[in-house]
Amino acid sequence: INECLTNPCSPNGICTNTKGSFGCACRTGFSGNGFNCQNINECVVSSPCHTNANCTDTVGSFTCQCKTGYTGDGFACVDINDCLTNPCHANAVCQNTPGSFTCACTVGYSGNGFNCVDINECNGDPCHANAQCTNTVGSFLCQCNSGYSGSGFLCTDIDECANPVLNNCHQNANCLNIPGSYQCQCNVGYTGNGVQCADINECLTGTACHTNANCTNTEGSFECVCREGYVGDGINCADRDECKDNPCHVNAACENRDGSHRCYCKSGFSGNGQSCADINECLTNPCYTDASCTNTIGTFYCTCNDGYRGDGLQCA
Repeated sequence: INECLTNPCSPNGICTNTKGSFGCACRTGFSGNGFNCQNINECVVSSPCHTNANCTDTVGSFTCQCKTGYTGDGFACVDINDCLTNPCHANAVCQNTPGSFTCACTVGYSGNGFNCVDINECNGDPCHANAQCTNTVGSFLCQCNSGYSGSGFLCTDIDECANPVLNNCHQNANCLNIPGSYQCQCNVGYTGNGVQCADINECLTGTACHTNANCTNTEGSFECVCREGYVGDGINCADRDECKDNPCHVNAACENRDGSHRCYCKSGFSGNGQSCADINECLTNPCYTDASCTNTIGTFYCTCNDGYRGDGLQCA
Protein backbone atom coordinates (compact mmCIF):
# COMPACT_ATOMS: atom_id res chain seq x y z
CA ILE A 1 0.00 0.00 0.00
CA ASN A 2 1.38 3.49 -0.86
CA GLU A 3 0.54 5.42 2.28
CA CYS A 4 1.88 8.61 0.74
CA LEU A 5 -1.18 8.80 -1.49
CA THR A 6 -3.19 9.90 1.54
CA ASN A 7 -0.72 12.77 2.35
CA PRO A 8 0.00 11.63 5.83
CA CYS A 9 2.93 14.08 6.21
CA SER A 10 3.00 17.78 6.99
CA PRO A 11 2.25 20.09 4.05
CA ASN A 12 5.88 21.24 4.43
CA GLY A 13 7.07 17.67 4.57
CA ILE A 14 8.00 15.03 2.00
CA CYS A 15 6.48 11.50 2.15
CA THR A 16 8.63 8.54 1.17
CA ASN A 17 6.85 5.15 0.63
CA THR A 18 8.63 2.08 1.88
CA LYS A 19 7.75 -1.60 1.95
CA GLY A 20 4.95 -1.97 4.40
CA SER A 21 5.33 1.58 5.63
CA PHE A 22 6.37 5.19 4.74
CA GLY A 23 8.55 8.02 6.06
CA CYS A 24 7.99 11.76 6.47
CA ALA A 25 10.82 14.38 6.37
CA CYS A 26 10.52 18.17 6.53
CA ARG A 27 11.44 20.08 3.41
CA THR A 28 14.54 22.29 3.27
CA GLY A 29 13.89 25.40 5.26
CA PHE A 30 11.69 23.60 7.77
CA SER A 31 12.39 21.60 10.89
CA GLY A 32 10.33 18.91 12.61
CA ASN A 33 9.48 15.18 12.44
CA GLY A 34 7.89 15.35 9.03
CA PHE A 35 4.39 15.24 10.37
CA ASN A 36 4.80 18.66 12.00
CA CYS A 37 7.22 21.06 10.24
CA GLN A 38 8.10 24.59 11.37
CA ASN A 39 9.70 27.24 9.21
CA ILE A 40 13.41 27.76 9.96
CA ASN A 41 14.46 31.46 10.26
CA GLU A 42 17.80 31.13 8.47
CA CYS A 43 18.53 34.82 9.13
CA VAL A 44 18.72 34.10 12.85
CA VAL A 45 20.15 30.65 12.80
CA SER A 46 23.04 30.94 10.39
CA SER A 47 23.42 34.58 9.18
CA PRO A 48 23.88 33.36 5.61
CA CYS A 49 24.07 36.83 4.02
CA HIS A 50 27.07 39.14 3.59
CA THR A 51 28.03 41.42 6.43
CA ASN A 52 26.87 44.43 4.40
CA ALA A 53 23.56 42.81 3.35
CA ASN A 54 20.10 42.58 4.92
CA CYS A 55 18.62 39.08 5.41
CA THR A 56 14.83 38.60 4.94
CA ASP A 57 13.25 35.33 6.11
CA THR A 58 10.64 33.74 3.80
CA VAL A 59 8.53 30.61 4.18
CA GLY A 60 10.97 27.82 3.80
CA SER A 61 13.77 30.08 2.63
CA PHE A 62 15.33 33.57 2.85
CA THR A 63 16.60 36.43 0.68
CA CYS A 64 19.78 38.50 0.93
CA GLN A 65 19.90 42.13 -0.33
CA CYS A 66 22.97 44.36 -0.18
CA LYS A 67 22.56 47.42 1.97
CA THR A 68 22.38 50.96 0.57
CA GLY A 69 25.83 51.97 -0.63
CA TYR A 70 26.74 48.40 -1.62
CA THR A 71 26.16 46.28 -4.69
CA GLY A 72 26.06 42.46 -5.19
CA ASP A 73 23.82 39.39 -4.80
CA GLY A 74 23.57 39.71 -1.03
CA PHE A 75 26.02 36.92 -0.45
CA ALA A 76 28.85 39.04 -1.78
CA CYS A 77 28.56 42.85 -1.44
CA VAL A 78 31.10 45.48 -2.47
CA ASP A 79 31.12 49.17 -1.63
CA ILE A 80 29.68 51.56 -4.23
CA ASN A 81 31.92 54.62 -4.86
CA ASP A 82 29.17 57.23 -4.49
CA CYS A 83 31.65 60.01 -5.36
CA LEU A 84 31.62 58.87 -9.00
CA THR A 85 28.18 60.46 -9.42
CA ASN A 86 29.43 63.84 -8.10
CA PRO A 87 26.83 64.16 -5.35
CA CYS A 88 28.62 67.05 -3.61
CA HIS A 89 28.71 70.78 -4.41
CA ALA A 90 31.09 71.96 -7.10
CA ASN A 91 33.23 73.63 -4.41
CA ALA A 92 33.27 70.60 -2.13
CA VAL A 93 35.39 67.46 -1.84
CA CYS A 94 33.69 64.06 -1.84
CA GLN A 95 35.13 61.36 0.42
CA ASN A 96 33.91 57.81 -0.18
CA THR A 97 33.29 55.78 2.99
CA PRO A 98 32.16 52.15 3.45
CA GLY A 99 28.54 52.17 2.31
CA SER A 100 28.30 55.93 2.14
CA PHE A 101 30.20 59.17 1.44
CA THR A 102 30.88 62.57 2.97
CA CYS A 103 30.97 66.03 1.40
CA ALA A 104 33.20 68.78 2.79
CA CYS A 105 33.43 72.32 1.42
CA THR A 106 36.89 73.21 0.16
CA VAL A 107 39.08 75.87 1.80
CA GLY A 108 37.55 79.28 1.28
CA TYR A 109 33.97 78.00 1.38
CA SER A 110 31.51 77.19 4.14
CA GLY A 111 28.45 74.91 4.21
CA ASN A 112 27.41 71.29 4.58
CA GLY A 113 29.18 70.09 1.44
CA PHE A 114 25.99 69.93 -0.60
CA ASN A 115 25.70 73.70 -0.51
CA CYS A 116 28.90 75.77 -0.26
CA VAL A 117 29.17 79.56 -0.21
CA ASP A 118 32.30 81.69 -0.54
CA ILE A 119 33.87 82.87 2.72
CA ASN A 120 34.83 86.56 2.81
CA GLU A 121 38.22 86.07 4.47
CA CYS A 122 38.77 89.83 4.49
CA ASN A 123 36.28 90.13 7.36
CA GLY A 124 38.89 88.50 9.56
CA ASP A 125 41.62 91.02 8.67
CA PRO A 126 44.14 88.39 7.52
CA CYS A 127 46.42 90.91 5.80
CA HIS A 128 49.05 93.22 7.26
CA ALA A 129 47.93 96.51 8.78
CA ASN A 130 49.49 98.35 5.84
CA ALA A 131 47.92 96.15 3.17
CA GLN A 132 44.58 95.94 1.34
CA CYS A 133 42.56 92.70 1.36
CA THR A 134 40.60 91.69 -1.77
CA ASN A 135 38.14 88.80 -1.49
CA THR A 136 38.15 86.35 -4.40
CA VAL A 137 36.06 83.26 -5.13
CA GLY A 138 37.26 80.71 -2.63
CA SER A 139 40.23 82.74 -1.53
CA PHE A 140 41.59 86.28 -1.00
CA LEU A 141 44.50 88.52 -1.96
CA CYS A 142 46.69 90.76 0.20
CA GLN A 143 48.47 93.68 -1.45
CA CYS A 144 50.74 96.14 0.36
CA ASN A 145 49.64 99.77 0.26
CA SER A 146 51.49 102.33 -1.81
CA GLY A 147 54.76 103.17 -0.09
CA TYR A 148 55.17 99.64 1.30
CA SER A 149 56.63 96.41 -0.11
CA GLY A 150 56.17 92.80 0.84
CA SER A 151 53.85 89.80 0.51
CA GLY A 152 50.78 91.56 1.84
CA PHE A 153 50.97 89.49 5.00
CA LEU A 154 54.15 91.35 5.91
CA CYS A 155 54.67 94.89 4.59
CA THR A 156 57.69 97.10 5.22
CA ASP A 157 58.02 100.81 4.56
CA ILE A 158 59.84 101.80 1.36
CA ASP A 159 62.54 104.41 1.99
CA GLU A 160 61.91 106.57 -1.07
CA CYS A 161 64.65 108.94 0.06
CA ALA A 162 67.29 106.23 -0.36
CA ASN A 163 66.58 105.99 -4.09
CA PRO A 164 66.38 109.22 -6.14
CA VAL A 165 64.21 107.40 -8.69
CA LEU A 166 61.49 106.96 -6.07
CA ASN A 167 61.19 110.62 -5.04
CA ASN A 168 60.82 113.91 -6.89
CA CYS A 169 62.45 116.21 -4.37
CA HIS A 170 64.38 119.20 -5.75
CA GLN A 171 68.17 119.06 -5.74
CA ASN A 172 68.13 121.87 -3.17
CA ALA A 173 65.62 120.07 -0.94
CA ASN A 174 65.89 117.52 1.83
CA CYS A 175 63.93 114.26 1.53
CA LEU A 176 62.27 113.08 4.75
CA ASN A 177 61.02 109.48 4.80
CA ILE A 178 57.73 108.89 6.64
CA PRO A 179 55.68 105.67 7.00
CA GLY A 180 54.27 104.86 3.58
CA SER A 181 55.45 108.06 1.92
CA TYR A 182 57.99 110.89 2.04
CA GLN A 183 58.18 114.67 2.31
CA CYS A 184 60.34 117.21 0.48
CA GLN A 185 61.56 120.28 2.37
CA CYS A 186 63.58 123.03 0.73
CA ASN A 187 67.00 123.53 2.30
CA VAL A 188 67.82 126.62 4.32
CA GLY A 189 68.24 129.51 1.94
CA TYR A 190 65.59 128.25 -0.47
CA THR A 191 61.83 128.58 -0.64
CA GLY A 192 59.19 126.37 -2.27
CA ASN A 193 57.22 123.17 -1.78
CA GLY A 194 60.26 120.90 -1.86
CA VAL A 195 59.57 119.72 -5.39
CA GLN A 196 60.39 123.20 -6.65
CA CYS A 197 62.90 125.29 -4.66
CA ALA A 198 64.09 128.80 -5.50
CA ASP A 199 66.97 130.71 -3.96
CA ILE A 200 66.01 133.27 -1.32
CA ASN A 201 67.70 136.65 -1.75
CA GLU A 202 68.42 137.17 1.91
CA CYS A 203 69.85 140.61 1.14
CA LEU A 204 66.34 141.76 0.20
CA THR A 205 64.48 140.07 3.02
CA GLY A 206 66.74 141.36 5.78
CA THR A 207 69.76 139.63 7.17
CA ALA A 208 72.01 139.60 10.15
CA CYS A 209 74.58 141.73 8.35
CA HIS A 210 75.87 144.73 10.28
CA THR A 211 74.74 148.22 9.36
CA ASN A 212 78.25 148.96 8.18
CA ALA A 213 78.54 145.80 6.09
CA ASN A 214 77.65 144.96 2.50
CA CYS A 215 75.39 141.93 1.84
CA THR A 216 76.08 139.69 -1.17
CA ASN A 217 73.49 137.05 -2.09
CA THR A 218 74.85 133.59 -2.93
CA GLU A 219 73.14 130.37 -4.02
CA GLY A 220 71.27 129.20 -0.96
CA SER A 221 72.99 131.67 1.36
CA PHE A 222 74.56 135.14 1.61
CA GLU A 223 77.79 136.83 2.66
CA CYS A 224 78.39 139.83 4.87
CA VAL A 225 81.56 141.89 4.34
CA CYS A 226 82.40 144.92 6.46
CA ARG A 227 82.69 148.09 4.44
CA GLU A 228 85.97 149.91 3.96
CA GLY A 229 86.97 151.56 7.18
CA TYR A 230 85.47 148.80 9.31
CA VAL A 231 86.74 145.44 10.52
CA GLY A 232 84.84 142.32 11.59
CA ASP A 233 83.04 139.26 10.23
CA GLY A 234 80.27 141.23 8.58
CA ILE A 235 77.82 140.34 11.30
CA ASN A 236 79.74 142.54 13.70
CA CYS A 237 81.70 145.47 12.28
CA ALA A 238 83.79 147.95 14.28
CA ASP A 239 85.44 151.13 13.13
CA ARG A 240 89.04 150.55 12.06
CA ASP A 241 91.49 153.11 13.50
CA GLU A 242 93.39 153.85 10.31
CA CYS A 243 95.64 156.25 12.23
CA LYS A 244 97.39 153.27 13.79
CA ASP A 245 98.79 152.46 10.36
CA ASN A 246 100.35 155.98 10.03
CA PRO A 247 98.65 156.69 6.71
CA CYS A 248 99.42 160.42 6.81
CA HIS A 249 102.58 162.40 5.97
CA VAL A 250 105.26 162.59 8.61
CA ASN A 251 104.47 166.30 9.01
CA ALA A 252 100.73 165.72 9.21
CA ALA A 253 98.33 164.76 11.96
CA CYS A 254 95.79 161.87 11.62
CA GLU A 255 92.21 162.20 12.83
CA ASN A 256 90.26 158.93 13.04
CA ARG A 257 86.61 159.09 12.02
CA ASP A 258 83.75 156.56 11.95
CA GLY A 259 84.61 154.37 9.00
CA SER A 260 87.33 156.71 7.75
CA HIS A 261 90.11 159.14 8.78
CA ARG A 262 91.44 162.59 7.94
CA CYS A 263 95.04 163.69 7.38
CA TYR A 264 95.90 167.38 7.82
CA CYS A 265 99.27 169.06 7.70
CA LYS A 266 100.68 170.38 10.93
CA SER A 267 101.20 174.08 11.59
CA GLY A 268 103.99 175.38 9.40
CA PHE A 269 103.22 172.96 6.59
CA SER A 270 100.78 173.00 3.73
CA GLY A 271 99.28 170.18 1.64
CA ASN A 272 96.55 167.54 1.71
CA GLY A 273 97.93 165.63 4.66
CA GLN A 274 99.27 162.87 2.47
CA SER A 275 101.89 165.28 1.22
CA CYS A 276 103.02 168.26 3.35
CA ALA A 277 105.54 170.94 2.34
CA ASP A 278 107.22 173.44 4.61
CA ILE A 279 105.69 176.93 4.54
CA ASN A 280 108.21 179.76 4.12
CA GLU A 281 106.65 182.12 6.64
CA CYS A 282 109.30 184.75 5.87
CA LEU A 283 107.57 185.47 2.57
CA THR A 284 104.77 187.18 4.51
CA ASN A 285 107.25 189.46 6.39
CA PRO A 286 106.18 188.38 9.83
CA CYS A 287 109.20 190.01 11.56
CA TYR A 288 109.77 193.60 12.67
CA THR A 289 110.94 196.07 10.10
CA ASP A 290 114.41 196.23 11.65
CA ALA A 291 114.66 192.45 11.99
CA SER A 292 115.78 189.56 9.82
CA CYS A 293 113.51 186.49 9.16
CA THR A 294 114.96 183.00 9.05
CA ASN A 295 112.75 180.15 7.77
CA THR A 296 113.07 176.73 9.45
CA ILE A 297 111.29 173.40 8.90
CA GLY A 298 107.77 173.94 10.11
CA THR A 299 108.40 177.42 11.57
CA PHE A 300 110.63 180.53 11.46
CA TYR A 301 112.37 182.93 13.75
CA CYS A 302 113.06 186.66 13.74
CA THR A 303 116.35 188.31 14.78
CA CYS A 304 116.70 192.06 15.40
CA ASN A 305 119.28 193.71 13.22
CA ASP A 306 122.53 194.99 14.67
CA GLY A 307 121.95 198.02 16.80
CA TYR A 308 118.48 196.79 17.80
CA ARG A 309 117.25 194.76 20.67
CA GLY A 310 114.07 192.66 20.95
CA ASP A 311 112.48 189.32 20.00
CA GLY A 312 112.51 190.10 16.34
CA LEU A 313 108.83 190.80 16.29
CA GLN A 314 109.52 193.97 18.23
CA CYS A 315 112.91 195.70 18.00
CA ALA A 316 114.09 198.98 19.64
